[in-house]
Amino acid sequence: MPRLIINGEATEFADGDFPPTATSLLERYKLAPDSIIVEIDAEIVPADKLGAFTLKPESRIELVRYVGGG
Repeated sequence: MPRLIINGEATEFADGDFPPTATSLLERYKLAPDSIIVEIDAEIVPADKLGAFTLKPESRIELVRYVGGG
């Protein structure tokens, strides 16, 4: 089964269920692109480029949520 490493944890996907893009991955986890920083294979992906960024099995993804404060 294809898998992604998300925030350090291996996540396996059934055949045909692998998210094709970074946007589809965020939708799966119900995360808004404007509230998350997405890093894929050590590259920060701008929110407006997430839909064009194709995921590959074994990609290492870090999802970091913005936190307000002062």
